[in-house]
Amino acid sequence: MRCRTIPVMTSSDTDYDVVIVGGGVAGCASAYHLATDHDVAIVERGQIAGEASGLAAGLVAPTLFHGSHPDVARYANQWFREFDGTQNFSFHERPRIEFIQPDSEDVARERAATLSDEGFPVSFLEPTEVEREYSRFDASRFAGVVEYADTGWVDPYEYTVALQKAAEARGVDVFRHTPVSDVHVEDGVAEIELPERSLSAEYCVMATGWRTREFLSEYIDLPIRPFHLQCAMLRLEEPLDDTFPLGRVAREELYFRGELNGDLLVGGGEYLEDNPEVNASGSGTDDEFRLHVASTIPTVIHGAERAEFVDGWSGVDAATPDTLPLLGSSSALPDEIVVAVGLNGLGMVNSPIAAEAVRSYITGEEPAFSVEQFAVDRFEDGAADFDLRGTFEMEGAGR
Repeated sequence: MRCRTIPVMTSSDTDYDVVIVGGGVAGCASAYHLATDHDVAIVERGQIAGEASGLAAGLVAPTLFHGSHPDVARYANQWFREFDGTQNFSFHERPRIEFIQPDSEDVARERAATLSDEGFPVSFLEPTEVEREYSRFDASRFAGVVEYADTGWVDPYEYTVALQKAAEARGVDVFRHTPVSDVHVEDGVAEIELPERSLSAEYCVMATGWRTREFLSEYIDLPIRPFHLQCAMLRLEEPLDDTFPLGRVAREELYFRGELNGDLLVGGGEYLEDNPEVNASGSGTDDEFRLHVASTIPTVIHGAERAEFVDGWSGVDAATPDTLPLLGSSSALPDEIVVAVGLNGLGMVNSPIAAEAVRSYITGEEPAFSVEQFAVDRFEDGAADFDLRGTFEMEGAGR
């Protein structure tokens, strides 16, 4: 994070200390974190959680996705347990199993051992152990699984709205159905242009997903690209119970979790999106994804052969070249503009991480973890033209 002078907040000179553009999970979490000692507003073009956040699968696995930075994983793990119960929000603790291909076994075992040595409840299970502990699975064609015992899931809409309500309880103003036409800085003040007025602030946080690249194109070519994610809901003949874990078969690019009503949610079907605006607020699933789910899930879950497809949807999120978000500012941006984008389909997991990084940048406080790996300037020029890597290719995926 680059050095800068931290200004003294002067609310009388601006409408707000901080205006956050974007009412998704990153924007609402950032507002909640800042509102204890800042005058904050959220400006959302539609409804809260109306796009990518509300269409997510809701999986929470900080140790899996941030285990290479243990302090980040610990912070996020603790956050969800502490926020549980706020504004009627529920964090559903469930273990998660990552199915490991035979040619990835050595790497998976080493990663499990490393995370265990760091104090995380992670272990490698042989196929026979998997089927004994989780009888609904067929692990016979795998080397085993890596089991994470500190994971869980949230209802993504419920969680985002709980953050919004908790932020409002701390005094945050929320402008719904209010599109922003422009963001710029004049004389050290961020100006956010709305349809009938403008808002001024000491800082503007851009939590606008894939749209952020166009918003800030005057200053920087952000390395983010829109990509498509899909979810299918299946109803099995025998409903799932609350012992059913989260899971993923990375080589098949599918992940899953149970619903409270016993249905099975399956996610995947990711690809770069050429027309993000068309599908941003949600659309159905495509035939290729449904066929892939239908042919793959029964090979892993007993009793899924006759599962009924009961619902399906998709949305658009922002990807980065290395699957980690962009958090903070850049040498190419005015100090008054902060970004919290590129959540790579991991908005729930990354929300408290983004909020802590944003707060640290604005206040100058020491963050709870190193934020260097999230630096906006970590890529070379031209990095905005990249292929979708996806979280299925992250370390520990077991492909």
